[in-house]
Amino acid sequence: MVIFAFSNGDGAVTQVQFPDLDQYSRTVIQWKGDAGFEMHAREFGASYGDPGHVWKDAPRDPNAIDSALGFLTRLGNSDVPEGLMAEVYSFPKRMSKQTGIVDLSTEVEVTALNCGLEIEAQSLEVVTGDVKTRDLSLSVPD
Repeated sequence: MVIFAFSNGDGAVTQVQFPDLDQYSRTVIQWKGDAGFEMHAREFGASYGDPGHVWKDAPRDPNAIDSALGFLTRLGNSDVPEGLMAEVYSFPKRMSKQTGIVDLSTEVEVTALNCGLEIEAQSLEVVTGDVKTRDLSLSVPD
């Protein structure tokens, strides 16, 4: 289900079918405004900056599915005040030739826009068709 909600009260709801949903493991972090959240996936023992480190500055091309590696999709418009944002890490579990652990972390960049604030986000993990959610809250230092 996709919900569109605008600050003037307008909105719409629709449902979309994803027939290949069970072929991917997906984890989402979603938030509102300039909170500074970002997701990092470190595939199969990769460290920060390695080719297996997937994040907003190295998201990989989702159309390159033949590589059978994970990719990150950033959704939303950060130029919209209090806009809704999300990052989705997708891993093609049935197409991958590699096995092992993908370490996922949610991190926050401290900026002038979130300094001294209490920021919130929500994580969603799609596991065998079920969605597991977790609310996140963080006090950003001054």
